[in-house]
Amino acid sequence: MKKIVLFIFIFFVLSVVGFTATIDVVASFNVSNLNNPYKLAVNKEGFVYVVDTINNAIKKFSNTGDLIKTLTTFNNGDTFKQPQGVLFDFDSNLYVIDTGNNRIIKFSDKDNDFIFLSVGENLPDNLSLKSPRAGRIDKDGNLFIADTANNRVIKGSTGMVIGQGSGGISAKSIGNISSNQITSPYGIDLDNQGNLYVADTENHKIKKYGLNGELLMEIGEKGVGRGEFLYPCDVALDCNENIYVADTENHRIQKFDKFGKFICSFGTQGLKEGNFFAPRGISIDKNSGFIYVADAEGRIQKFNIAIGIADAKLSNKVFSTKSSANKRLTELEFYLKEEGIVSIDVFDSNGGLVKSLVQGLKQKPGSCSFSWNGDDNASKLADSGEYSFRIEVHSEDNVKNSPLIEKTVIIDNTPLGINLYPPLIELEYGRGDIKKFELPYKASKTAEIKFEIKSISGKNIYISQEVPPGSKEVNLFVWNALEANVKIEKEYVVYATASDEVGNICFENIKVTTDDEAPKITGNNPSKKVFSPRLNQIMTVSFEVKDNIFDPLFNLKAYIEDENSRIICEILSAETVPSGEVIVSWNGRDLSGNIVEDGTYKIVLKVNDGVGNLGYSYLIVEADSTPPTATAIPSAAVFSPNDDGKFDSINFKLKSNEKGTICFKLEKVK
Repeated sequence: MKKIVLFIFIFFVLSVVGFTATIDVVASFNVSNLNNPYKLAVNKEGFVYVVDTINNAIKKFSNTGDLIKTLTTFNNGDTFKQPQGVLFDFDSNLYVIDTGNNRIIKFSDKDNDFIFLSVGENLPDNLSLKSPRAGRIDKDGNLFIADTANNRVIKGSTGMVIGQGSGGISAKSIGNISSNQITSPYGIDLDNQGNLYVADTENHKIKKYGLNGELLMEIGEKGVGRGEFLYPCDVALDCNENIYVADTENHRIQKFDKFGKFICSFGTQGLKEGNFFAPRGISIDKNSGFIYVADAEGRIQKFNIAIGIADAKLSNKVFSTKSSANKRLTELEFYLKEEGIVSIDVFDSNGGLVKSLVQGLKQKPGSCSFSWNGDDNASKLADSGEYSFRIEVHSEDNVKNSPLIEKTVIIDNTPLGINLYPPLIELEYGRGDIKKFELPYKASKTAEIKFEIKSISGKNIYISQEVPPGSKEVNLFVWNALEANVKIEKEYVVYATASDEVGNICFENIKVTTDDEAPKITGNNPSKKVFSPRLNQIMTVSFEVKDNIFDPLFNLKAYIEDENSRIICEILSAETVPSGEVIVSWNGRDLSGNIVEDGTYKIVLKVNDGVGNLGYSYLIVEADSTPPTATAIPSAAVFSPNDDGKFDSINFKLKSNEKGTICFKLEKVK
C-alpha cells in the first residue's frame, strides 16, 4: 500500500476558553496503512517509533516522516498482539508494551536492525500484568509500567505499586488532594527528579507521585473547559517540566507548567492539519522541542513549540576561580531567534541548584551573553567539579519553550602536581655525545608541561614545546641532544613547568649528572724508587690512563710535590692524551734547574675527562744526591801475621751512613 507523507508548514491559530495560542504545525505523517496508533516515542537521534496497534507492528520513521523499518516478528517467529506502548532506556534500547500478550519486550536497534533481547527483564517473577499500555525508565534503570486493567502503576524492579493495585505500597496523598485512586492509567512520564506523572484516564485527571509513591499533585477534572479533561490517554513532560496532556475525548492537547497551572491548549476535533481525532499518544523530542502526536485516525502530527536557540557555547569550558582574569570565569553565549523570557541556572553534577544566573529576563532576538565566576547563590565560590548551565527560554505567553540546552563547564581549582625522576642517560663512547636522554615524569592529568634544560651556571641549553601529561602513570620526556648538537656537560638542571588551561601552574626541577665517573690511572710502575740527581740519574714512571666514556682524555698534568705539598716542578702538560700508557720522567731538578735536596717526593698525575671529572694518582720516590761515607776501625793498631799465634790477624769494623755495598781495600803505605 502506498505511503503518503504530507509536509505542511503553516501557522495554526485557535481559541480555547478565551485563550489564543499560535502553534507551528511542521508536518503530518499521513501513512495510509497506519491503523489506530496508540503511542509513540522519539529516541536520542530523533527517530520516531510508532505503535501500529491494529497491525501488530512497530514502525520506525525519520523525523520528516519517511518509513525506515517495520518490526512484526522476532525471536523465531514470535509476534505482537495489539501493542499499545513504546519507550527507550538511557542506553537507547527499545521496549515494546505488548498489551494483548501482557508482557514487556526489549530490543536493540542498531543500523536499522531490530534485535530481540529479552522478555520481562527487571520485573518480579510473580508479576501478573493485565493490559499494560505505557512505560517509562528512570535514570537508575527502574522500569515503571502502567498496568492499566489492574488500575495501578508498578515500579518493576521493586514491585512497588502506585494506585489501588494489590500488594506493594499504595499511594498516600499529601496536602489537600481529593483522591489517591487510579482507574485505567493509559499514559505515564517521569520528571528529572524521578517523580511519576500518571494519566488517570477514567478519573479524568493527571496525577504526580513522589519517589515513595506519595501523591504530590493532581490536575483536572471531568469537563471541556481549560484544565479539564475527558479521558486523557497520555502525559509528557518537556525539558522544562512543562506538562502536556493528550485530552483524548476533547480532541486537543493541553499544556500546564510544572506546578499544574494551565498555560494553553491547541487542537480541535477534525481531520485537517492541526486538528485531532482522539489523540492518544504524545512524545517530545527534548533536543529539538518538537512535539509528536498520534491520534486514532492513523496520523502522526509534528508541532513546533520551541523558541530557537543557536550557537550556544562557552568562552572557557574549564576555568579556575583562583586563576588569572581571563580564566577566572566563563561566558555563556548564544543566539536567540525570537523574543523570549530567559532563565539560566547552574547545576552541580548531582543535579543540585548552584546558581540562578538569570531569572525571567525579557530578551530581544539576537546575541546574548552571560558570565559566571563560579559563585553560588550565597556568593560562595564553588568547589572544583563539573557543572552544567541549563538555558530555559519561553515566550511571554508561555506557549513556546526552548528545547533542552545544556552546556557543561568544569571548575578546576586542584593544585597541579609534577614529579621528576632520575633520567636514563647513555653516552656515546669516544666524544661522549648524549645518545639517549629519557626523563621519567608524572603530572596532573589536566596539565601541559614545558621542559627547560640549563647548565649549572644557568645557561639555557634547550626549551621544549608544551607536551601533554601523557596517558600512562609515568611518562617519558625525551631530549634529542644529538640532533641539537649540544656540547656535553657534566651536570644539567631540568626545569619543568606544568600549567593547565585555566591558569593553574606549578614548578619542579631536578639536577642531572651525565657522567660522574672519574678517569682511572693505574700501573704506577717506577724505574727505581731511589735515584741520585747528582749522578744525573733519571726517575721514570709508567702510568695507564683510561675512561669509561671519553677518549682522548684532556688536560693531562704531571708534577712533583715536596713533603710540604709544594709544587717544585712540572714534568708533563698535555691538552689531550689518548687512552693507554703514559710515561713521565724526572731528573731530580726543580723549576730553576737546581738539584733538589735529598728527601721523598710525590710524582702526581692528573687527567680530566670530557665533562671535568678528575682522575688522580701519585707515587712516592726518593732523591739521594749525598755521597755515602764509610769508616774502618781496626781491632788493633799493630799485628804480626807470622802464624805464631800472637797477633796473627787484625779485624776491621766497618761503618757507613747509608745502606749499600762497601768496597774494602788495603794498600801498603811504605
